[in-house]
Amino acid sequence: IRVSSLEEMFVKASALANQPIPAGDRVAIVTNAGGPGILCTDSLIGAGIQIPELTKRTRTAIAKVLPPEASTRNPVDMIASADASRYKAVLEKVKKDPNVDAIVAIFVSPIMIDAYEVARAIAEAADGTKPVLSVFMGKQRSDEGAELLRSRRVPVYRFPEEAASAMSALVTYRQLRERPQGRMARYKVNRAAARKVIAAARKAGRTELSPVEVRQVLAAYRFPMAPARTAASAAEAMEAAIDQGYPVVLKIESDTISHKTDVGGVKVDLRNADEVGAAYKDLAGLKSRDPDLQVTVQPMVKGGQEVILGMTRDPQFGPLLMFGLGGIFVEIMKDVAIRIHPVTDEGARLMIRKIKGYPLLAGHRGEKAVDMDLLVESLLRLSQMVTDLEPDLAEMDMNPFI
Repeated sequence: IRVSSLEEMFVKASALANQPIPAGDRVAIVTNAGGPGILCTDSLIGAGIQIPELTKRTRTAIAKVLPPEASTRNPVDMIASADASRYKAVLEKVKKDPNVDAIVAIFVSPIMIDAYEVARAIAEAADGTKPVLSVFMGKQRSDEGAELLRSRRVPVYRFPEEAASAMSALVTYRQLRERPQGRMARYKVNRAAARKVIAAARKAGRTELSPVEVRQVLAAYRFPMAPARTAASAAEAMEAAIDQGYPVVLKIESDTISHKTDVGGVKVDLRNADEVGAAYKDLAGLKSRDPDLQVTVQPMVKGGQEVILGMTRDPQFGPLLMFGLGGIFVEIMKDVAIRIHPVTDEGARLMIRKIKGYPLLAGHRGEKAVDMDLLVESLLRLSQMVTDLEPDLAEMDMNPFI
């Protein structure tokens, strides 16, 4: 469970240390002040937690102990006159509701209500059957009430948003515990061929693989790739285009130029020999930047969604795997998911579902969904490749993977 501040760590840890794990993600809010109740509701919904309807039986029961102007819907607003006896009666009934997995009890103290007695009622409701968190904003004997709640292992928060954050930690922890571990996959690959490529690069004193070597390593692990042919002249490029079929793409391959598009090193959707010849001439002009630059011809791949697969090495955690929207979107939107290597099939699916752009992959507004099984398999192949080539593989990106 990731936190972004020391304060948030204590907010979440106090709930995890003191309350049971909820059976689900349905939370009821019992409050004597409408504003904090709504703030808590909004925060819980924002965290992906449900605010369920209470059963008719529960609403009928609590209506008998509440004034007519109170609300029996979730969040239950008992209004400012709610005292300890009302808190005790309502919390007991809400706790027994089958639609409720956890409760947030909010108390904003009017002068005439004894905060300590309200705290006692909340503490008695927290009997360990379902988690109960409290937001305590009392005046009369407020410090005593908060101390009583803490002594009964009921976390006390000053603001409703904190209670919602703590509740999200309880729900997340349950989800993590119940999540299937999945299985590690092993595919038939040519590990020896990949190791041979890396050994040759090491022997030559290089720390990066050439584009040709990259293709050889990816081919060894059976990643699907568009065919590529190197052309030493415009005539060879035209011949390759005819063999592959129009439209085609011409791109540079260089050991010194990492981002081809930044220097105009990619020419797409070329539909005839004249366009191929002109494109080759433009790309050959980039040899002033790299005399060893080569030009390759590939068929134009259309349709689908562009994603990125990658890995890097962290000093603390070792290899990390990455998945996200590809192409230029990874640089502009930075919509990626990171997991510690190795990943299971379930872990790979979680990576795919975690990115904000997942609806684009799942088929948004009638669009055809991408091949999810292929994405999962590709992440598993990447994980296997990192395992097999350990510790030689330091960093890589496969972008775009269409």
